[in-house]
Amino acid sequence: MADVDLHPDRIDNLQMGYLFEHLVMRFNEQANEEAGDHFTPREVIRLMANLVYTGERDVYTPGIFRTIYDPACGTGGMLSESEKFISRPE
Repeated sequence: MADVDLHPDRIDNLQMGYLFEHLVMRFNEQANEEAGDHFTPREVIRLMANLVYTGERDVYTPGIFRTIYDPACGTGGMLSESEKFISRPE
């Protein structure tokens, strides 16, 4: 058994999401399935975030709040990529 510490104090939510996606991808490969069969690849999520927030100037204003809906809500990838997109300097 591997000595791995996955306690929330050591691994943040984003890292745990990446770890989960990696495990899903590995199990899909073993079952001869495509990655997109069970989760949306990060590249696609980044593209979606860019498209969703294009022209949304208010989303960068402090005190303005938006609701982000991730219909699949598997690994939380849409939520974490949206946070990164909104938080980055313009």
